[in-house]
Amino acid sequence: MNTAALANLQAWVPTIFGAAARFQPGTGAFRVSSKALGRNLQEDLSIAPNGIRDWGVGDMGDARHGARTPIDLVMAFGFEREPKDAAFWLCQQMGKDPASFGYVDRDAIGADIAAGLLARQVVEAPNGELVDAETGEFVTPTMPEVAVGQDYPDEALRVDGLVGEIADWIMATSMFPCRLFATAAALSAVGVAVGRQVYTGVPRTGTALYWLAIAPTGGGKDRPQEAIKQMFAAAGLQHLVKPSVSSSAKLGLSLLERPVQVQVIDEVGKVLRKFVSRHASSQEMALLDDYCSVWGKNLGSFEPEGVTVRADTSIKRPSLTFFGATTPTNFYSQLRSAQVAGGFLNRFLVLQRHKRVEESTDLVPEDEVPPTIVEALRALRTWQDGRTLSHAPSSMADDAENPPAPFIVPIAPDAETLLGEARVRARAMIVASDDDSVLEVYARSAEMVKRLSLVLACGRHWRDMSACRIEASDVGWASSLVDWCMASFVDGLRNHMSENEHQANAKMVLALIRTAKGRRITRSDLYRKVDGRLQVRDLIGILSGLAEAGKIEVLEEKPPEGSKGGRPKTIYVLR
Repeated sequence: MNTAALANLQAWVPTIFGAAARFQPGTGAFRVSSKALGRNLQEDLSIAPNGIRDWGVGDMGDARHGARTPIDLVMAFGFEREPKDAAFWLCQQMGKDPASFGYVDRDAIGADIAAGLLARQVVEAPNGELVDAETGEFVTPTMPEVAVGQDYPDEALRVDGLVGEIADWIMATSMFPCRLFATAAALSAVGVAVGRQVYTGVPRTGTALYWLAIAPTGGGKDRPQEAIKQMFAAAGLQHLVKPSVSSSAKLGLSLLERPVQVQVIDEVGKVLRKFVSRHASSQEMALLDDYCSVWGKNLGSFEPEGVTVRADTSIKRPSLTFFGATTPTNFYSQLRSAQVAGGFLNRFLVLQRHKRVEESTDLVPEDEVPPTIVEALRALRTWQDGRTLSHAPSSMADDAENPPAPFIVPIAPDAETLLGEARVRARAMIVASDDDSVLEVYARSAEMVKRLSLVLACGRHWRDMSACRIEASDVGWASSLVDWCMASFVDGLRNHMSENEHQANAKMVLALIRTAKGRRITRSDLYRKVDGRLQVRDLIGILSGLAEAGKIEVLEEKPPEGSKGGRPKTIYVLR
C-alpha cells in the first residue's frame, strides 16, 4: 500500500500539506519546507516517488535517519493517528479497496472470537479442550484461513514499541530490505535483552525463540543477522551473541558461560546436514536433542552431558535464542520426516520469503545504532538492578546456577482468552497429525504465540517494565504471524521434503513444473531448467513415475497446420 501511495502522490500529498507542498515536475516529487511545518530546522521534507526523507531530522539522531513512509506522514501531519486508520485514509484518497493490498481484519476476527468465548464463560478442561462452563459443550472456534505460497504482508508486520523501531532501522539500512526478517531480528534482540528475567502465563514461558529465515540469494537475509550483532555491541552486551557449536559438549559449555545468549548462524543448512547425515557422530546427534531440550526449559534446568567442569553441572532457566538463515534449496534438501516427528523443527518459527525483495534505492548508512535502541536494550537488561539488596539481576542473568527471581508479566483477560484459542488450534492440529504427520509442526504453536506476545509487551514497556502487561493486540499480532509461519512451512514440507535421493529429485521436477507459467512446461524447457542435475535417463524415469502416479499429465502438441516438418512438442502439465 505504501508503494502504491508513492506512485500516486498527487492523490494525497496536496490534501495534507496544501500549497506548502511544492511540486517539482522534473522529478515528480513534492518538497515541504521546515518553516511551513512550523519548526525551526534547516532542511525540507522530501516526498518523492522513490521514497520519503525528512532531511530536517535525518542527522539529529532519528532512528530511521529521516526515512518515512506515506503512512508515517498521514499520522504525523494528516488526519489519522493510528497506522491502520492512516492506511485506510490513503486507500480512500487513491480510490482503492484495502483488501486489494492484502488487508485482512485480523483484529476483528480476534475480537469476535474473544467476545464469543467470554460471553459463554469458557473454561479449560483437563485434556486441554475449551468447554462451556454451563453446558459442558466443547468450544471449537473456526480455524483462520491462511494463504500459502504468498509472502506475509509488510503492513501486517508493523508494530508499536521497540520491536517496530528496531525493524524500521534494519529496513532503512538494508540493501535488500525484508520486513519479515527485520521484525524477527528485532524480536530476537528484545527477547535476549530480558532473557532469564521475564516470564508469563501458566505454565510459565520465557522469551527464547528459534527462528529460521529462508530466502533465495538477495532475499534480505544478511543485514538482520549483522544488525543483531551490531545492536548488542553498541549496547555493551556483545557477550550475549555466541557462535554456533558443533557438539553437545560445546553447547553445554557455551550455556554454562552465557546462560542467556543468541546464536546467529548463516547457512544453517550446513548445521542441519550434520544432523541428518548417516555419518553423524554421537555428539552431533546429542546436540540435536539438546537444542530440543533447551527450548522448553523456561523455569526448568538443563543438565548438559559431556561438560568437563563438574559432574553435577546444572544450568537453571537457560534462555537460548537461535537465528538461522539459509536458502530454500539448502534447507529443504536436508529435511527428513524424523526431524518433524522428533520435535526439532516444530520448535522453530520458519520464515519463508517466496519472492526476492527489491534493492533499496534510499539506503541509509548503518554506521551507528540509533541512541534510543541502545538505551532501550540496556534498560531491558538492567531495569531490575537496584530494586533489591542482593546482587544485580542483570549480573545474575549471567550466572548459570543462580538466576534472578523471575518477574511475571500479567496477561489481560481478553488476551488470556485469545491464548486459550491458540491452544485449541494447536491441539486440533496435533490430533489431525495422527493422519497427517506433517501437521506435527503445530505442536508448539500456542507456546510460540505466548512467547511472541511477551516479547512485544516488553518492547512496548521498556521505559517502565513495572507497567508491562500482555494485551489482546499482542496476542492477535502474534497469532497471525505464527498461523502464517505454520501454514507456509507445512506447504513447503509437502512440496519439498523427501526421504531419499530419488524422492528429492522427483519433488525438484514437480517444483519446476509448478513454478512454470500456467503450471505447464515443454520438455526442452524442463531439460534446460534441470541443467545437468539429473542424467537424462533418470529424468525420463522420474517423469514416467509422476505421470503414472497421476501427478502430471503428458501432452503432445502437434505443429500448426500448414507448417513444414517439425516434431510434436511434449508438454508436462501439473495436475
